[in-house]
Amino acid sequence: MRYLLLVLLVLSGQSLSETTPEKFAAVSEEIYERREGYSAFGSYITIVQDSKEVYTSVNGVANAEHQVPVSEDTVFDLASIAKTVTGYAIAELEEAGALSGDADIREYLPDFPTYGHTITVGHLVHHTSGVKNWTSLLWQMKWPSSDRITYDQIIRMAYAQTELDFVPGTRYQYSNTGYVLLAAIVEKVTGESFVDWTQEHVFKPLGMENTFFNDDQSRLIANLAGAYYLNGDGKQVRDTNNTTALGSSSLISNGADMRKWMNFLMSPSPEKQAVVNRMMTTMPLNDGGVNTYAYGIDIEEYRGVRYINHSGSWASHTSHMVLLPDLKTSLFVAHNFRTNTREIINQYVDTLLPEDTSDKNRSEASPSPEKVVQLSNEQLDEFLGVYQLGKAWVVTITRSGNQLFTKANGEETFPMTPIGDSTFRIRAYGNRTMTFQQDADGIASAVEYNNILAPKIVLNEREEDASYAEYEGVYYSVELELMLSFVLKEHGLFANSIRHGNFRLIAVEKDLFMGDGVVRSVKFARDEAGKVIGFHVTNSKGENRAAFTKA
Repeated sequence: MRYLLLVLLVLSGQSLSETTPEKFAAVSEEIYERREGYSAFGSYITIVQDSKEVYTSVNGVANAEHQVPVSEDTVFDLASIAKTVTGYAIAELEEAGALSGDADIREYLPDFPTYGHTITVGHLVHHTSGVKNWTSLLWQMKWPSSDRITYDQIIRMAYAQTELDFVPGTRYQYSNTGYVLLAAIVEKVTGESFVDWTQEHVFKPLGMENTFFNDDQSRLIANLAGAYYLNGDGKQVRDTNNTTALGSSSLISNGADMRKWMNFLMSPSPEKQAVVNRMMTTMPLNDGGVNTYAYGIDIEEYRGVRYINHSGSWASHTSHMVLLPDLKTSLFVAHNFRTNTREIINQYVDTLLPEDTSDKNRSEASPSPEKVVQLSNEQLDEFLGVYQLGKAWVVTITRSGNQLFTKANGEETFPMTPIGDSTFRIRAYGNRTMTFQQDADGIASAVEYNNILAPKIVLNEREEDASYAEYEGVYYSVELELMLSFVLKEHGLFANSIRHGNFRLIAVEKDLFMGDGVVRSVKFARDEAGKVIGFHVTNSKGENRAAFTKA
């Protein structure tokens, strides 16, 4: 591991204290040396103030197989940070009068399904369209992210959907599909490929020589960081990225080019000021509710300052970009492993802001690695059980030897690391923690995770009154091109497919079941006579998603 620390002796203005680069270095030291696992793979952090690079830290390896270190030349797949470029492209074409944000997208994509509602370009831009998220559809189809996933396939997937998740403009829901469709609209309006247009109108004018949208996963890319993660056994393994999701993802870049992009967004040239202003414009929901998502970027507030940001995560590539116009500062981090980039980048942001509890805690932190607490098997057993995170979303805690494991329905099993008497860190969940609440006898009654307080439940009690026979049959989804057979067995209702095997369905309430396989939960539909005619795949809140029809 090595660090590159650049300290400018003369800084314009008073926005950066003389000790800030040292504070940045201290944060890097804490994150990448003291916290277990972060140093296993590669990372890059760069910070700019007043348009000047003030700090860059380079850590770990870009290629674990050959132990090639991360360097200034290393390029990363920035995943959804791509949306900042797509949003800018739409803003520029709007300013040029080439398209209208208020126009129905069918003016540009005439064959797109109607759904009985108008979907505007603005709805796609601000994630209020109701168009189904292609990454969620892949999960529902159990289409592995390691498979070949192309731009054209995603377009076809979008066109195959027979319904929206909600009426356009009524709510915010992040949709990668919307930004793939925006890339298609750019192509339709300009007559150029999205790759070529962004190269000529965005990257080349800004001198971003190492930045491009990758439309060919077989392409050899010099200095490209690999992607890695730790599996359920804690072993280092390589991730696979065969995706070309233009518009929503697949942006390749490095730290030097990202400094140029951030500087441009912070201080655009006079002829581009109106475009960037539009890019930073949000749109309220139909009922006047606030939506902070602008054109490919989120306009938020953090500890009293404007916080303009976007993260990226795909196939173990994780990244984050933050603009702080009130502090004339911008930050960019990229990793080639799975981690919570917002938590990491905010530790650097905190050094620029007045001291609060988080700063005090960091200053008093021990220089040793985060302590792993040794708990007895008897202590661990107090946490075992099922906890309800959402209406049809549970997490099951089990033990094997002296190790606890967590498994959300429909997901894999992951190990938990005890860092306190009742707190565990889960690396696979972006290093988030679970903290158990215990009663007077020490038995866990609930778990707190990601600001959710999940009570402990007993699933079997919910199955006593369930009647399964009427759900038996074959169900087919046109949207997902997927067929499932529901069969009644001795231990309950099971869904089956050749590709995905068998998985049990557990009753939550009438017609609502949780699954532990290809679907997380299903909500059965009935006709006017009360006969089961199909079901919807639902999310953790029990809201309808993909539809299946009973054959």
